[in-house]
Amino acid sequence: MNSRFVKFIAMALLATAAGAEPLSNSLSGQIIDAMTNAPIYYVNVFLANTTFGTTSNANGHYYIKNIPAGSYTLVISHIGYEVATQRTLITPTSKSIVNFVLHPTVIEMDTVRIDVARDREWRRNFKVFEKEFLGYSENASACEFINPEVLRLFREEGSEELFGQSFLPLVMTHANFGYRVRIIVRSFRVTDENTTYMVLPIFEEMAPASDEQAREWADNRRSAFHGSFRHFFDALFHRQFREAGFSLEEVEDAKRFRTSTAQYDSRSADGEVYSSTDYGLIKRLHFPYYLRIRYKENWAQTSFLKLPFDTVEVDWHGNALSDIQIIRSGHWGERRFADELPLDYRPQ
Repeated sequence: MNSRFVKFIAMALLATAAGAEPLSNSLSGQIIDAMTNAPIYYVNVFLANTTFGTTSNANGHYYIKNIPAGSYTLVISHIGYEVATQRTLITPTSKSIVNFVLHPTVIEMDTVRIDVARDREWRRNFKVFEKEFLGYSENASACEFINPEVLRLFREEGSEELFGQSFLPLVMTHANFGYRVRIIVRSFRVTDENTTYMVLPIFEEMAPASDEQAREWADNRRSAFHGSFRHFFDALFHRQFREAGFSLEEVEDAKRFRTSTAQYDSRSADGEVYSSTDYGLIKRLHFPYYLRIRYKENWAQTSFLKLPFDTVEVDWHGNALSDIQIIRSGHWGERRFADELPLDYRPQ
């Protein structure tokens, strides 16, 4: 197993309270060309790491409705234009208008070798990308990239560090979860010590071939959620992490059997591990060393969290309100994008 630290940068900040019903909140706006001032139609507009998305119409207008309250990254993507993003706060009953001016860009196709079959270096790098991006769980083998050629993968001369990004959305299907995912890879980096990536994904439900497959997908999604990084933060901020099956300790380093310096229950963690902010769905984390989290007292499901700074503000899913995210290792460090679910997923 890979024990290196992994930083996940998902660029999406959905902060919906557990069990909350979607409201009639909406996002709308118009998208125009910066050079011609003409509206741009059929632009992909979505909230990163969710299933919420649409396309602009002939007049460049878009409309997304029934958005749960929270903080989001709105993404605007269209071939031939620079990707635009805007962090947007949705409050109850809000109807936000966000307009965009897109700048044309040139895709330098000659910097990428499309003939993958004859590019041994690219294929070697792609295998590393698959392993480091998808992770080490059984769900990784259920993921298939439909258009891997859109990835630009390279190593700087004299270095073994791998870098990558996509010049078009990378399309992936997940046979275990029943999702088709379009992923804009803004950056990807593998070093001897860690893996970091910044991605903008949109999840789309696949049509099941049978009722049996639909049940299987639902079971797999539910299984992936329970015991996950997101499940923990949802339970932590609702003061229910003990009831959800998690134990929480502070340790000086990331070792499974290290004696803890402090132990917390669902109430004592409030004020010691995190504090409230003026915006109720946002919390401020503050712990000096590592948090050791174990699910259902299973030593094999031991995870460690470390803050990149003294304090970090996060939403209810543990996503930091900046591009610098919490560092995960242990069990959660091995589970990466292949185990991710859209942030609007709720287990039934």
